[in-house]
Amino acid sequence: MDRTEYIEELKDRIEEWAEEIDELEELLSGESEDENDSEMETVRDLRSQLENLRLTLDELEQADEDSWEEMQASMEVQLEEFEESFTEAKESLKEE
Repeated sequence: MDRTEYIEELKDRIEEWAEEIDELEELLSGESEDENDSEMETVRDLRSQLENLRLTLDELEQADEDSWEEMQASMEVQLEEFEESFTEAKESLKEE
C-alpha cells in the first residue's frame, strides 16, 4: 500500500469510528444523568483520543520522506491503543 492509500484508509477508519462513537452517545442519551455520567466521560475520552488520531494523521500527511516511516510507526501505535480503548469502551457501554 502506498502512502496515499494508507492515509485514505486511515481517514475512512477514523470516520467510521466517529460514527460509532455517535451511536454510543445516542444509546446513552436516553439514560438519566446519574446513570450515564461515567459512560459519557468514556465517550468524551474516546472523542479526545480520536481527535488526537486526526491531528497525528494531519502531521503524517505533511511529513517529508525522511520522517514518514517514523511517523507511520507512531501512528500505528496510536491506532492500536485507540482500537483497544474503543473496543473495551464499546463492550462496556453496550453491557450496561
